[in-house]
Amino acid sequence: YAYAWERQAHIHDVQIIDDGIYVMLSEQGRLYRVPVVVDGGQVILGQGEQVRVRSVEPMVTRVWRQSDGQYRWLGISATSVLNRAGEIDSTALIDSFIEHAERTGEYPIRMFYHAGEAYRTGQVDFLARDGYCYVTSGIYDTPLGEIEARARLAEPEYWGDSIGYIPTKPPEFIEAGGVKLPVYIEGINREISTVPVEDACNW
Repeated sequence: YAYAWERQAHIHDVQIIDDGIYVMLSEQGRLYRVPVVVDGGQVILGQGEQVRVRSVEPMVTRVWRQSDGQYRWLGISATSVLNRAGEIDSTALIDSFIEHAERTGEYPIRMFYHAGEAYRTGQVDFLARDGYCYVTSGIYDTPLGEIEARARLAEPEYWGDSIGYIPTKPPEFIEAGGVKLPVYIEGINREISTVPVEDACNW
């Protein structure tokens, strides 16, 4: 490995583009295209170029206090575009989340930073898809949830959402710009976490 890639990195694909060989890898939540140099029987990874989304509008989750005193959120928790892990959570995946919840009554919980039930902050009671956006709403129903709601009200652009789900079918693959990308098509959304925007997998 070149020095820049000695930390944990996940390789998604190897591609021959024009006359060059490239590795698509993700590291610390970012996707890179890295040139591969073969020299005297050695394989060396060169300086990577981060793959960036050209235009991203901030998605601020709305939080307000209801007439019963509980805090409610409404926001976009995921999008069906290439995420920072080099994967796509498809609109079909989002639709499967909604179908499962409506059929079984098992809606996701909200928690802080994917940290488990001990860090539960709320309960989802509404799921929808609007185009490429996964829209969720629910009630903050724990003391930690009230703290989270106040934090989001104080710094709405700092906090984002990250979904935790179990795939129930293997991903399909599409080719885009000479790169094969995994596309998840079916699963069960178990939780939605509040994380700093920069740590969210979805843009």
